[in-house]
Amino acid sequence: LMRFPRVLPGYRENTNNSAKEMMKIRQSRLVQCHLLETGTLRTDLLCILSSFLSCFERRDFSGISDVKVCFRERLRNGIADIKADDAVVLFQEMIESRPLPTLIDFSKLFSGIARTRQYDLVLGLCKKMELNGISHNMYTLNIMINCFSRCCKTCLACSVLGKILKLGYEPDTTTFNTLVNGLCLEGKVSEAVVLASKMVENGCQPDVVTYGSIVNGICKSGDTSSALDLLRRMEERDIKADVFTYTTIIGSLCRDGSMDAATKLFNEMETKGIKSTVVTYNSLIGGFCTVVERYDQ
Repeated sequence: LMRFPRVLPGYRENTNNSAKEMMKIRQSRLVQCHLLETGTLRTDLLCILSSFLSCFERRDFSGISDVKVCFRERLRNGIADIKADDAVVLFQEMIESRPLPTLIDFSKLFSGIARTRQYDLVLGLCKKMELNGISHNMYTLNIMINCFSRCCKTCLACSVLGKILKLGYEPDTTTFNTLVNGLCLEGKVSEAVVLASKMVENGCQPDVVTYGSIVNGICKSGDTSSALDLLRRMEERDIKADVFTYTTIIGSLCRDGSMDAATKLFNEMETKGIKSTVVTYNSLIGGFCTVVERYDQ
């Protein structure tokens, strides 16, 4: 009790100093926003500093922080299984934040939502981002192509490819692989093959993912022999097929009733050190069971 009068003036003095510091912080943030709008100081360091200032402004004089977590912390902690409503709220918080988040932050959000297969939501948020004057980069454009392809809207995905070229970006292997997979999902295998050949013209070499998508599309069309031919061409070009490619062809052979060829391909896969999966064994078991049923009849 005797020391209380000495503490109180100090508290008032600290409060006044804190208020002055808060005014300086707000003034500095106005300058930051102006600089960001002119496009002269958009750096990750400034964004981190602004995030720190935002969190600091939410602190009261007792030193207790607001329980609200800023969007960067939420993105850093992961947004697995994020719900649609939560994603929209988080996106709105990012749009209203100053300075605006980097495209890396938006890409993290869109990728997280896409992993939950909410493709239409991602496309809608990408559109809103663009309407708010935030330009796309290769990451966000590739995400859009993936979402359109997953929704079997390859025409719109190809329009995004045109946008990439218009903006002066160079499509990469990820861009082409996503489009090839989308075309194969729609059963447009011949178009996927043409696109794969254009990859070379654009300086991108088809890889195991490219061929895997085409093999899957060919097998779904019932042309197993063409899938086997493509597998051999992969070997000639020193592209090692993965377990997905082998399993896809084995499954197609089993559906055709060609169990000898399926077993031979399975042994080849094992010899090359490629480990089988549950799907591989299930395909073989199902194929043998079908053969036995036909024999019994």
